[in-house]
Amino acid sequence: MSCVKILEYYYRKNRLASFGFVAAPDLIHSSDVKKRVTNKRFRFYRRFMLSIFGPNTFLQAYDEENSIYLLINRDSWEKGKITFEILEKEIEKMYEGEFNIIPI
Repeated sequence: MSCVKILEYYYRKNRLASFGFVAAPDLIHSSDVKKRVTNKRFRFYRRFMLSIFGPNTFLQAYDEENSIYLLINRDSWEKGKITFEILEKEIEKMYEGEFNIIPI
């Protein structure tokens, strides 16, 4: 809930704010090799965000393979100030890889 309170604080300061986060990956050991498995944290956070933030304020989107979750400000989206292309470019600046953002 601490993170939710922080999101609410910044949203009150800027009504056009959008948010995103990456859930830490789950790892399993197979011999000496680590490999990714379905991310339990991501699944929990996705259900939690859907229950906390309704669809009127934020468009919610995600990239399950990379455990990325976005709360996209609906006003910014509708005014064209933010798009999936912009989001993907910004994410690519921080992380390597290809991203596939899917709206909920």
